[in-house]
Amino acid sequence: MITYPPVRVHAAWKRGAIAQARTAKELASSANINKVISVVCCLSILVPFCISILYVYLFGVNVFFADEWDFVVPLRRLYRDTLSIADLFAHHNEHIYFLPYTVMLLSGTITDYNTVPLMYLVQVCIFVTSVSLFLAFRKSFEDRHSLLLFIPIPFLLFSLRQHENML
Repeated sequence: MITYPPVRVHAAWKRGAIAQARTAKELASSANINKVISVVCCLSILVPFCISILYVYLFGVNVFFADEWDFVVPLRRLYRDTLSIADLFAHHNEHIYFLPYTVMLLSGTITDYNTVPLMYLVQVCIFVTSVSLFLAFRKSFEDRHSLLLFIPIPFLLFSLRQHENML
């Protein structure tokens, strides 16, 4: 019969248990760090979005501004029932405004041509842009700590310096 020294087996088992406990603690702390990083990144998107929504709420007025006056021509043609697809695809300053005019005509019929809902729509578009940038950024970097580099990007996207795009 073979006998093992109980002290050595016990000491080896104890060393293994301590190592397993350390790795479990390290895994738990890294999981907590990953959760914190994810929450911080989500807040870096949500905080500027909420600030910009508040900005539109406080300062948005129902007045056509700058390039929005160019929308009067398709609007007039819509009310005269002479609006055609060619009008929506017409060039204006070397641009084709098919999608913006279509969105403005659809939302205008719903909101009675109030420009404030369009301002909120712009904020939602910037929000979708920041979320898609975050997803692309997350896919590009495997290290979770690199996601902290994303934090300034939503603040740049929702910068109040772009007030002309927001209002």
